[in-house]
Amino acid sequence: MTVQAPKVQRIAEPLYEENLPDKPCITLDEVISLIARHGVEIPEEEARQIEDFIEKLLNNSVMSRFQRGLPPAAVMESLYRRWFAASRLHWELMEHANRSPVWRNWSVTGQPVRLDAEGRNRAMAILARVISYNQDRFNDFLSGREQLTQWSTTADSAAFNAEDRKWLNALGFETKEVLEFFRAKEPLREGHEGEPESTSQISVASIPSGEIAVNVDAVVPNPVRQKQRRNELDDVIDKAIASVDSYRTPTVWQALRELALAGELPFTGGLDENGSLMYTKDQYSRDEKELAVLTKKSLGLRLIRRAGRA
Repeated sequence: MTVQAPKVQRIAEPLYEENLPDKPCITLDEVISLIARHGVEIPEEEARQIEDFIEKLLNNSVMSRFQRGLPPAAVMESLYRRWFAASRLHWELMEHANRSPVWRNWSVTGQPVRLDAEGRNRAMAILARVISYNQDRFNDFLSGREQLTQWSTTADSAAFNAEDRKWLNALGFETKEVLEFFRAKEPLREGHEGEPESTSQISVASIPSGEIAVNVDAVVPNPVRQKQRRNELDDVIDKAIASVDSYRTPTVWQALRELALAGELPFTGGLDENGSLMYTKDQYSRDEKELAVLTKKSLGLRLIRRAGRA
């Protein structure tokens, strides 16, 4: 009997005032979790990849006895969301360093001590390792390089030794500063000339000081170690990027759309009812090819990954 994989939760959960932390300080892990849960959507293409992977996994004779621990779909969703949440936080802190919240650590005295330059560099390096860990685990499970089991977890602690874990557990910001940092920026809307496309945002209802938004340009400058496997769209996307010398989603989308309508493989030359680009998908685990669509949002997520490798 074939087991149907559970559907991946594509939409981020709404964030309301009562969900906001009300304590003086917030840890780095809590900030990442907040963004992951309320600010990261899983694009249709990636969601289907996860669902296909989980369906094959659950129909395996060993994995059909998956009983304890997190459900496999929840593990994959969490890794994906934490990967992009940490990437977005890293980008925001780098891009707006002049007004970013002050890094603090309370592991020594119990007080949230402001970190010096050396401490801030260590904090950003730890954030980069969180990005890399979640990205690598997600890609390794999806590609089969590592086996997802009932004991697999999403804890980042495995990426650090005991000393770093102790420091990480007391690493964070003053909560008020973090919320003000995100409130200070209005979310960017697609279609404004010269502005990057916003791939997702955290919106908070009924907060007088404005909306909390996490905005991401098509370029995310971070030292992520990429292990993403190449697929049928990579060559043509690389061609579009090279033709416009840009990683901005609207710019690359226009170039890619022209290639697609001209019949550049693997595109079919057609569009679906939403204007997405239709292409022939050649999955390695299947004998047959199937039609799929590339949305503008999915392209934006692919460009983030490429920018990290550039």
